[in-house]
Amino acid sequence: EIQFDYIRFPSDGPIERCRFRHKKDLSIFKSEPIIDFLRKARESLEVPISIDIYGITGWYHFGNRIGQDFEAIAEYADVLCPMVYPSHFGTTFYRNKASSEELPGLLVGESIARARMLAGENALVRPYLQAFNLLSPTWGPDYIQKQIHAAEEKGTNGFSFWNAKGDYDMVVRAMKK
Repeated sequence: EIQFDYIRFPSDGPIERCRFRHKKDLSIFKSEPIIDFLRKARESLEVPISIDIYGITGWYHFGNRIGQDFEAIAEYADVLCPMVYPSHFGTTFYRNKASSEELPGLLVGESIARARMLAGENALVRPYLQAFNLLSPTWGPDYIQKQIHAAEEKGTNGFSFWNAKGDYDMVVRAMKK
């Protein structure tokens, strides 16, 4: 399997100053060169392709901002790996739907359901789950377990945890519980 990680256009900092010198037609959406790349990769590769994609793209269309068009990308992937980190949904997103303790599972579950709907029959869904403490007031083994339970309940094809420091102690603690 070849996994394309973080395939997107810049989204942080003064992106209005970015100049894309090979973009001849200003009406082209940023998603188009990404889709062209993936189409060419699909035609030339004889191994499964997985693609990391922002989890929030299952909720909002960012095709012309970061170039990630969920449905279009799903056409060229065998596996989509949405990064469904609860911390990345902001401090008020879905806060009226669940308690702080239940929110990680709800956000992960709803994000996976949306990802599976958008991917259709084109690609399997294998999400990345949050293994780091960021804007996570209920951080701990239960936080991890709620994500796992939501992923399993929504019928994913496995899942991965991510931690930029490579510190998976909390995941280990959650698995032992």
